[in-house]
Amino acid sequence: MASGQPFTSREQAHITRYAYKRSWGHLAKDLAELYPDDNNGYRSGESISRWYRNQERRKTEREKGNKVMILIEKGTFDLVKTLGYRKEDIDGILYMHLLEIVDHAEVLLAESQ
Repeated sequence: MASGQPFTSREQAHITRYAYKRSWGHLAKDLAELYPDDNNGYRSGESISRWYRNQERRKTEREKGNKVMILIEKGTFDLVKTLGYRKEDIDGILYMHLLEIVDHAEVLLAESQ
């Protein structure tokens, strides 16, 4: 059962910081342990996923971003589901990992100079 309480600003910050780096279920456990006064010691992975996707959708609507369709292997999609994510999460997962690759490349470039 969901707590029915809106996410507090510190819960939102935690979700935003760790989205796509941890599963929604892991984030739910984090919030329950870190901020029990905010959520009566319970958050669901589903509510976190829904809140975060809504934030992303609103951001996309504000930015009027374009989207393209890509095909992925079924094995990749199955892994996404196994890890507790949804097909709607794939874009965010890919984006976060690409940012990590860019950051790593910039560090390597700076070290080589």
